[in-house]
Amino acid sequence: MSTQKRNFLIRWVLLIISLVLILFTGREKDAEGQTTLGFAAEGWESFRLGMDVAWGTRLTYKVDYSKYREQFTDQFAFNQAKQDAETIILQQIDGRISKLGVSDYNARPVTLNNEHYIQIELWWVQDIEEAKAIIGKTVELEFKLANTIEPSDEEYQNRKERAQALLDSALANPSSFDSIATNRQSDDITFTQWPSSTLAQLPSFYAEMDLDAMEKWEIYPTLVEWVYQDFPTELEAQGYQDLLWFTLVKLIDVTTQDTETVSSQQLVEYASTNSLDIQNTIVDQEPTIAANEFGYNENNKLVEYNAGEILIGQAGYDVKLYQSTWSIDDLLNQAKAEDGGAAIQYEWRINEEQVKQFVPDFVYEEDKQFYETIVTWGALLLEVVESKAVEDRRYALFTMADITTEQFAQMESDLKNQKLYTIEEIFVKDRSSRLTAIDPKTSEALDAKHFEIARVSADQLWAQVTSITFNEAGKRIFCNITEANIQEQLAIFVWGTLVSAPVIQDKICWWETMINGDFTGQTCYNKDGSTYPAATHREGTQCMVENLNEWALPAPLILTQEEKVSPTLWGKSLRGVIRAWVIWFVAIFLYMMFLYGVRRASVSLIVLVSFMIFLLALLKLMWYVISMSSLAALILTIGMSVDATILMFERVNEEAKNQPMESAIIDGCKRSRPAIRDGNLSTGLIALLLFMMWVNVFKWFWSMMIITIIIILVMIVPVTKMLLLWLERRD
Repeated sequence: MSTQKRNFLIRWVLLIISLVLILFTGREKDAEGQTTLGFAAEGWESFRLGMDVAWGTRLTYKVDYSKYREQFTDQFAFNQAKQDAETIILQQIDGRISKLGVSDYNARPVTLNNEHYIQIELWWVQDIEEAKAIIGKTVELEFKLANTIEPSDEEYQNRKERAQALLDSALANPSSFDSIATNRQSDDITFTQWPSSTLAQLPSFYAEMDLDAMEKWEIYPTLVEWVYQDFPTELEAQGYQDLLWFTLVKLIDVTTQDTETVSSQQLVEYASTNSLDIQNTIVDQEPTIAANEFGYNENNKLVEYNAGEILIGQAGYDVKLYQSTWSIDDLLNQAKAEDGGAAIQYEWRINEEQVKQFVPDFVYEEDKQFYETIVTWGALLLEVVESKAVEDRRYALFTMADITTEQFAQMESDLKNQKLYTIEEIFVKDRSSRLTAIDPKTSEALDAKHFEIARVSADQLWAQVTSITFNEAGKRIFCNITEANIQEQLAIFVWGTLVSAPVIQDKICWWETMINGDFTGQTCYNKDGSTYPAATHREGTQCMVENLNEWALPAPLILTQEEKVSPTLWGKSLRGVIRAWVIWFVAIFLYMMFLYGVRRASVSLIVLVSFMIFLLALLKLMWYVISMSSLAALILTIGMSVDATILMFERVNEEAKNQPMESAIIDGCKRSRPAIRDGNLSTGLIALLLFMMWVNVFKWFWSMMIITIIIILVMIVPVTKMLLLWLERRD
């Protein structure tokens, strides 16, 4: 087979393959969200279209600048910080989308009713969940110091208003109850659950609420103000304190549990909830009442309850536990008083292991011995009243005096037919326990806008940690903050959750800091946007680094609206483009026929059709986004391809004056190639330069220009030459 015939056959095979790609292949997503090319019966519909020619997705995110408003009282400073944050957010969004390759999108800030939003249109994504996965989550990186300022009435009112705003939001959208408190630990807002709990097990304020009047899934319509006594603070030095919480309550479910027996714990909880006086006594003789049962003496209105034998088959100690916020000496004097005073908290028989839970270094010496333990919130004192051998059997008897017959009947009914409540709560503390770390010299806040990159590193013990690198401004601010707060805790929050709170030992003026801690369970992301918890600390550290590098933003984004968008230019504009193509092809054919006759006009038309077939096949292989801008570039390059054929025809006519037509075709096509190459390369260089600038308005126009210029240089001259020679040899 001659070289010419072989080339002719190869081109026809490539043309057929291109047609198969266009008509019978499409893209499908695998489990990891990657698209793969495969067979599709309606492959001609499987092109990646921009939102201006097909459906797309629009997401609207509210930018939460509430923390900026707290930091900046000066309006000018607030506006500047907001503008800087907005610029970083748009850059981050652009970076996230650009990693996915060629794609059209539009992101712009919008202000409505003094609220700030970012509106993002993804012109090539029709699945809303896919669009949300592309934009991703917001990782908020915060640095905070302990708040040493006494809470004011103004702060109390602000916190109450914030709690009320959360309640209003929950009442408007009850299904969002748990999510409105997600990742808000840095704001002193927490979410808790009480699964299947009795009224006695719930916090005391529930006794004053009529839970039985509420429906399942109902949110209590008003804020509950509740003082949480002896609340353990996160800062060890502060120990325990009484804190006021504004509480949002949602009733999930109510069930009734029928039981034949009642535990002593249930009895004590019931007595506490209903303000009944209950005493427990340890006796040597087994009560006549059966274990875990009641006895009621109607004459003296006395209820007795046998809790059964204590420490069956074990040696132990009869102990009294005293605790108070007094000094240990004052508590000891009180405990040695005749009645033990009001400091007695606990009186029971426990084994040696249980004793060591109170006194870790306990060694029995003799009866009536006191053992001291000092805690951060006061003093703890344990008295070993008497040691007991295995054979010394002891029983617990609870008594309740002044109980009427009706009260006893109600108590027994309530305890053996207990209602179990499943409740969700959102707590809003009445004060801010930590404040954003501020540079004392410039009043600048250290936050995510100073974040540059995170990487996996190792501490002095070679344990994996997350290393955070700051930019130059962040380095300066961090240095000033650490210098002014030596021996203070610097709390680091990621996603609103406390991940580390190291004590500042000295000023730190280098460019990075470390976040240590156990990152097992850290949220990790799959390629399709789904999440899973890290199984190990090593995996969690890697996920922490990836999350910070991918999602860290200076202000959180809250998705407020999601919608599918119809093609903005589908109607008149796209139909106009198609009409222009048809007119263009007909006009080219008529013009070429007028200049060069039917045969060469037909050659031009075949070349253009081949050009379009090869181009569409290539666009499908590249999974290229076809938008209005790329269609405009395509029309322009069709004209450039016609210019190339006209240049070849004219050069062939010149050569035909001095030699046979077949030789003229060969020489004319050969000598026209440099002019075609140089003209297209000069245009291509401009297109490449603008494409590399990656300006959203122009990038798809110039990227299409580059692709079509390459096809023109590779195929126009050979195909035109082949067709002209084939027609000439037929004659």
